[in-house]
Amino acid sequence: MTYNTGNWLAIFAAACQVAASAAGYLTGTASGLAGYFAGNGPSLAASLGSLAFFYGGRCYDKAWARGFPPDQRKNNLGHKWSAIGAALLCAGLAGLSQSNLALSAALIGGVLHVGGKCGSLFDPARDAGYKCLPLLSRIPAVASLCADVL
Repeated sequence: MTYNTGNWLAIFAAACQVAASAAGYLTGTASGLAGYFAGNGPSLAASLGSLAFFYGGRCYDKAWARGFPPDQRKNNLGHKWSAIGAALLCAGLAGLSQSNLALSAALIGGVLHVGGKCGSLFDPARDAGYKCLPLLSRIPAVASLCADVL
């Protein structure tokens, strides 16, 4: 449950943004949501990446349901689906990028996130070191956002 909280917030925020721009019309909202989540290749890739993250989150929840130590098979399945989600999200964000800085942030963040998940999957002995990479993958996006705002 906790792992997917951020995913649910992102979906909710996207739906609110589309609904607000549709001025309350149900058909406008429905077509806006369809366009937002699957209107082109990059948005579809980002949406499929989110679905992969949701599934990975469910795998993590199941892996840790009985506490420490987790069910390693289910935990590895979470790493695998999260790596797939990160790769799809990276492709989607790169395709939606409108500046070189945003493109760089998408690619660098994607490589860090995928690398962290794959490292945890394929080198569990050093899992603790790899866990910081998905967190660090947020830095390029925040830096890009700050540069755009300033």
